[in-house]
Amino acid sequence: MIRFLLKWSFPAIFLTVSFHQPFNKTIESYYHYGFDITTPSASIPLVNVKTPEIVIRHIPSIQNITQEALDNTINKSLPVNFQIGRKAEVVTAIIHGAINLNVTDIGQVSYILATAQHESANFTTLIEVGDCDYFANRAGGDGYIYRMGNLSKEDACKYIGRGLVQLTGRNNYKKISNIYNVDAVQNPNIVVSPDVSVTLLIEGMMSGWFTGKSLPQYVSGDQRDYVSARRVVNGKDHAHHIAEIAKNYEPLVKKARSEEHT
Repeated sequence: MIRFLLKWSFPAIFLTVSFHQPFNKTIESYYHYGFDITTPSASIPLVNVKTPEIVIRHIPSIQNITQEALDNTINKSLPVNFQIGRKAEVVTAIIHGAINLNVTDIGQVSYILATAQHESANFTTLIEVGDCDYFANRAGGDGYIYRMGNLSKEDACKYIGRGLVQLTGRNNYKKISNIYNVDAVQNPNIVVSPDVSVTLLIEGMMSGWFTGKSLPQYVSGDQRDYVSARRVVNGKDHAHHIAEIAKNYEPLVKKARSEEHT
């Protein structure tokens, strides 16, 4: 239950750029990936997946951008926007985010997708559901009070799961604040917008922000220990179920990666 999310307006942690590297445009169509577009609608306009252009990692504010910083950022610009509840859009955004962040390993991207699907209840929500009493006393088995850095019932109700990876607890919101130079402690909804949610999902899992365990420890190249990889986010919770979801994503991700290079 590591959990993440962001609001539609947020400080300039990320830079939206207007240039595009040449890409095979078919990769921008989720129809091209062969999705079963049955939920929630068989008609999803492609134009909804077009902005923002790119999320640039680890640039805390536009005032601090230097040429050296720009030279070290992502030079691809696939769209990472989506509307929650539209599985095809969310999956496409995550694949695009992985490409933008130079995460190219098929197993890693497949497991990131599987994690997001599980944590967001099959891409239907970015905010943990429940009332304050639930978060204080029952969520996670015994409530969130005095866990994950929470200091009170108010904290337990404030720092609930948000985002595609369901960022939870004062400590995790504080960690994100430090990494991205924002105040997610005072404004926890800063982790809910699609571009930030995708970025936190991918960078957090790859870097081991949530539990100290990083995805490359379990999944890299021919090593695909999807069951143990659950430790990156939440111990052994639903580990086998998520592993099976990851396996099912492999053909989709392989196709997306091959199209990127055509």
